[in-house]
Amino acid sequence: RVIEEGGGPATLLESLKQLWEGAELSGLAESDPKLDPFVRQAAEACREVDRKILLEKERVPSIGPARERLLRRGEARAYLSEWAEETSVRPEPPLANALALFSGPPPVLFSRPCFILAGATAKAWPGALKESPLLKDSVRVVLNGESPGGPAGRLPLMADRRLQREALFRRLLAAGESLAVLSRAEGDEQGRPLERTPFWKTAAESGWIREEGSFLRPASAALPRPGEPFFPQVEPRPGEPRVVRRPLPPSAAREPGPAPKASLGDLDLWLDCPFRYWALKLAGFEEPPRGLFDPARAGTFLHCLWEEVWKQRLEGPGEPLPSLVERLWDPVLFDPDPRRGYPALGSDRRLSRRSERLKELTLKLAALQEETEDVFGPRRLAQHREYRMALELEGVLFRGRADRVEVMDGGFVVLDYKSGKVDPYKRSLQLAAYSAVLEDTLGLAPWGTGFFGHSDGRLYLALSEECPLRFPRGKGITLAKAGTLEASVEKAREGLAAMARGIRSGLYPASHGTATACPRCPARGLCRLGEARGEILPEEEETEGTGDD
Repeated sequence: RVIEEGGGPATLLESLKQLWEGAELSGLAESDPKLDPFVRQAAEACREVDRKILLEKERVPSIGPARERLLRRGEARAYLSEWAEETSVRPEPPLANALALFSGPPPVLFSRPCFILAGATAKAWPGALKESPLLKDSVRVVLNGESPGGPAGRLPLMADRRLQREALFRRLLAAGESLAVLSRAEGDEQGRPLERTPFWKTAAESGWIREEGSFLRPASAALPRPGEPFFPQVEPRPGEPRVVRRPLPPSAAREPGPAPKASLGDLDLWLDCPFRYWALKLAGFEEPPRGLFDPARAGTFLHCLWEEVWKQRLEGPGEPLPSLVERLWDPVLFDPDPRRGYPALGSDRRLSRRSERLKELTLKLAALQEETEDVFGPRRLAQHREYRMALELEGVLFRGRADRVEVMDGGFVVLDYKSGKVDPYKRSLQLAAYSAVLEDTLGLAPWGTGFFGHSDGRLYLALSEECPLRFPRGKGITLAKAGTLEASVEKAREGLAAMARGIRSGLYPASHGTATACPRCPARGLCRLGEARGEILPEEEETEGTGDD
């Protein structure tokens, strides 16, 4: 505003100072210590503005009529720009009794009276030098000899890269004006010895450094002792008792409460790893979806689509399933209810290919279900969709909801829709648990269970030996071995009883070495599986260095 309306030099500078004072830079520096130098420089600039304002006010009487002239717009900006370029602030005062830490190499031409280089091992200096898999050194030597460009066209060899590492090592040694300290660990995390860098010896032999001696500091001396200085924010107090970590594998705890509840569909999760069940279902550590596409929202949409498709199929004139999918796709997709539709999948252009592919796979699965109607249709007495069930077992109330239940004279078949492929569910006990509950609820025998996979357009069926239904092999239908259903139902009953006892106990131990979902489990760090296996943390691997960076 002042620049637009105009003002004298002192007025412009006073407005600039008010702008800086309203920024409250000190508050920003409190939350981010990296801003300390910037705040110091800004404070020096404000002091320089004060001195310039005072100078301008003192010289007003001596410049005569010129003091009446106002600087506006371009002239005001040019004056402030010129002042900023020509004005200097006091240099940063040197630090005393301070330690500078660097996560990487120090700045160019950096030096201090004493410089400490950590990790001076052969593993880091020179590191793992390897030949290029595309152009071996033997080929490079030939090309270097035939290069018409002379030295300017020379290809570096592995020996040259080693010399580069040694030159950098000596430059770091030179950062210590009076003293350079090279430190290293005697062994790695697995107890294997770490050799001292060979660059140390060559630097001493060439006269680059003069070795004054060495000493060994045991691991027991890493913690401060009584009377020694320490950093209270990151180090334990001298004499403070050690915190003993729990033994591996760990076990989470949660009070079951007076009326514990669980889902029948979580049986596989609990049997695979109770700790993972606790992390995902009780502690809520599920990873959020990445990217635009939400698989959970898409799965909900597909379930609602099939519910509506089968409703209109059985209540209407028998329209083919692919035709119903085509007709009902948009009405269900754009349903604003988040428990049914997924409007973004149809409206967001960035998801158009996803939407087209999902519709294509759904139509393929509709054609497969149309073929199974030759088996289900003639025997169907009723069809239950999104069928709710409950079972109380050893004080725990289990609840579930089956996507589709085909009820026939003497038996039933439970079917479930999966957005992925069917292969990961061949050993699942989810539908076997549903069958165990429905056998008591419906008073019928379980004739079979089946998983429909959208990604591969297949159906995996496990039929009982008494099931009279005959499905053709092939054409997207895979039949389990005889006796699979009976064994699965028995395992599900035993698993539900064990799950109920586990929930009542309030303990959820981690299944180290036996769980199948460890690689993609979001609670992997909490269960300390990597620690149990002796794995190196990723950040530790990065700090080792390979010598090729």
